[in-house]
Amino acid sequence: MNETEIIQTIMSYIVDAGGYDRMQSEECKGVDKNTPYEDFLVWNETCINLLNNGERLWVLGLCERLTTKSVQLMDMESCAVFTADAIYFGLNKKLCIVNPR
Repeated sequence: MNETEIIQTIMSYIVDAGGYDRMQSEECKGVDKNTPYEDFLVWNETCINLLNNGERLWVLGLCERLTTKSVQLMDMESCAVFTADAIYFGLNKKLCIVNPR
């Protein structure tokens, strides 16, 4: 897989437009509420491009594990376990792993 294919594969795991609309609520942190989805995608691609090759491959491996539903998140407040299914890069350029609603 070449660099372009890696980036496009990672991009396919970025939160979809419906999820992004939900992230526009007041409770959601880490995204600019005034940013259109298309710009959100550009931001995420920029963040992916800033990663070095090893970091990109690590994120790709994470994405592959999202496909097999082998990544889970736990909310320590309720101790509920959620299966992760998407990612995005927040305003601080840090990777955020997302579970479905």
